[in-house]
Amino acid sequence: EKFLFAQGSRETASGVVLGRAGRNPLTANIMKIVRGCLAVVGLVFSFADDVGAFAPSFSSFLARSQGCSSYTRAPSFVQPRQRRHSESVVRSAMKMEKDFYADLGVPRSATEREIKTAYRTQAKQCHPDVDRSEQAMAKWRKINDAYNILNNPNQKKRYDMYGESGLLGAAEEAAEKMGKRPKGAPPGGGFGGPGGAQQVDLSDIFDSFFGGGGGGGAGFGGGMGGQQRQRRGPVKGDDLRFDLKVDFKKACFGGKENIRIKHLENCDTCSGTGAKPGTSKKTCSTCGGQGMVMQVTRTPLGSFQSQAPCPQCRGEGTIIAEYCGTCVGKGVYQKQKEVVLTVPAGVETGQKLRVRDEGDASSNGGSPGDLYIFINVEEDAEFKRVGTEIYTSLDIPYLDAILGDEVQIKTIDGEVTMQIPAGSQPESVLKMRGKGAPKLGDLKSRGDHFVTLKVQIPKKLSKKERELVAELKSLQ
Repeated sequence: EKFLFAQGSRETASGVVLGRAGRNPLTANIMKIVRGCLAVVGLVFSFADDVGAFAPSFSSFLARSQGCSSYTRAPSFVQPRQRRHSESVVRSAMKMEKDFYADLGVPRSATEREIKTAYRTQAKQCHPDVDRSEQAMAKWRKINDAYNILNNPNQKKRYDMYGESGLLGAAEEAAEKMGKRPKGAPPGGGFGGPGGAQQVDLSDIFDSFFGGGGGGGAGFGGGMGGQQRQRRGPVKGDDLRFDLKVDFKKACFGGKENIRIKHLENCDTCSGTGAKPGTSKKTCSTCGGQGMVMQVTRTPLGSFQSQAPCPQCRGEGTIIAEYCGTCVGKGVYQKQKEVVLTVPAGVETGQKLRVRDEGDASSNGGSPGDLYIFINVEEDAEFKRVGTEIYTSLDIPYLDAILGDEVQIKTIDGEVTMQIPAGSQPESVLKMRGKGAPKLGDLKSRGDHFVTLKVQIPKKLSKKERELVAELKSLQ
């Protein structure tokens, strides 16, 4: 405001005088908008408890916004008890929130590649095969928890927006239903009244409207819920991609290729369970083995009920009490393997081959993924291939073009004899049937080989050659 309306009057380039007595209407409107926005921000921070019912981990947002004057100067009609409770929410959030970025030692602006690099660097230092101390195992679990969240785009987005509470909202709902509030959780308040409004994920509410979630709502006299979500079953492992360069002639006639890949295989120590040998998985106490938890969200519009995968067991229904020392609870580990491929005849650049079950193993009992081979055929110095057709060029003396001759031509099968007809013109194209590349997977069905004639005319002639050419010219 001081910048737009300085004390006193001043003259612009157009000669209009601006000052306290004659403000420009445009700048006056801008200031009204700014003041209105500041008023809204102040009101939101004043009702922090109530706004917390709309956005998960709003308290963590307040914690990151320490020093905001709009929050400290709450309007007089906000009761002191409510303000003190909001501050306690901030303090509780600051104690409970984990910083997964700090656990991996990367900034919040880190890219996916930087996160992976940081994880691998720390994993090498505290891997159970390197250090089996309790401190190292605790750090190993800590960085794995952080990496599992930050390496998952959906989980990372949710964590960046709402903090750790956004990931644990479903667990808190289930604990409240069983009468067990997580230790350190703040008491209720806001729109929910005594007992508290739980954290709300608006996407879950929309899911309950449009069929994404199950159950009925208490608000508006009943629910509009859709189909029930089912416990997550075995999931197929990830597919892998391998880019393969293939020799020109091998692409034409097919052959064998040995490649080395890295993929995930089931752990031999625990047979893929992730549990220490001699132990077994336990039923998840949060969801009671169902793999799903019920979320009851209360908003000014009413209460809504939806289902979501249990965040504790991630929809499995069971949890691992003691991790396997080889795979550290994952059930799979990375291994290098040699795979023998059969390259079919007639394969071309851009085509892909699928090798079944050579992708990553599933971590929950599903079938392995597939390995996809993307073909890139190397170019040849002599032959050019377009589909099943082969193209080459041949330099011939001008006398052979005039008189005709038999010449040896290189093909993908080897050298063959070809007749050059008399009177052939420069850039004439001769075709050899059935000497091209095979069709994909069919060696008997082949294209043609086309030869472009390049007639060589000498730049200098001997005296005798000149006389003979002159004599030939006189006969025409």
